[in-house]
Amino acid sequence: MPKTNAGLAGLLTAPLCCRYLLAVFDDTHIAVGQGEDACNQVLRWGLGTLLDGQLELLGVWQSASTDETLSARISEDLQLRGVEEIRFVAGLQSPGFERAQDALCLGAEALPSSSHLSLQIGTKLRAQDREAGSDFSASLFSASTAERAGAALAKFAASPVGVKCPELVEGWRLAIQQLSPFYASAPRIRRVVRNADAAAMQLSRAMRRAVNRHGCFYSLEAATSLVAETLIRAEARLSARAASPATGPRYRGAGVSARSGVSAAGL
Repeated sequence: MPKTNAGLAGLLTAPLCCRYLLAVFDDTHIAVGQGEDACNQVLRWGLGTLLDGQLELLGVWQSASTDETLSARISEDLQLRGVEEIRFVAGLQSPGFERAQDALCLGAEALPSSSHLSLQIGTKLRAQDREAGSDFSASLFSASTAERAGAALAKFAASPVGVKCPELVEGWRLAIQQLSPFYASAPRIRRVVRNADAAAMQLSRAMRRAVNRHGCFYSLEAATSLVAETLIRAEARLSARAASPATGPRYRGAGVSARSGVSAAGL
């Protein structure tokens, strides 16, 4: 396993910016221990974006469960490291969602994340229907108004896939309501939010691949180190793509500024 102590220490202690346009959080579930002694743990990590589109890892936090205590602990940590304001927060889809949102976000408005919507698709749709579900899920963030998103949902609800899964349709109806402040934002703001949400989804996929390849961890420290190193490498790749001459204009057009890769020591 790569040495990740410096990267982990950085993710837990590095000073942060005072204001973020969006902070996206996701939970990585891991198994720690062997046999009957194995237990499940949650590693929650966060990705922030500034108003100009620059991306920044916010940290990794450990917990035995996703509850309000974890959200409050993260909120306190972010404030201690310099965060004063977050406009939007995405990805905190848990029981007691509203209370957890208030505990974490310093008055931020809650948005659903693409990772959470994709999880709904994976658990509630059959394999042959997931492509249609994914296409519609992507359209929620590309819609320019809540009305257009609602019209698209009505069309999807009347489709064969929508008829077979009314529970998913209702979940997306709630997602559209939660996206209201996103739709009300200026087009440039929506582009930056969409890009950061997509970047967080890429990080989530990289995380799942890394954890699935590894299997059960012998200790929580080993799991946290692997997650931290995976986040650092994935964030560096995203930054390199944004800075590439071939892709830079497209990324900047979506509200992303190139920034240097993140190293373990730099965090």
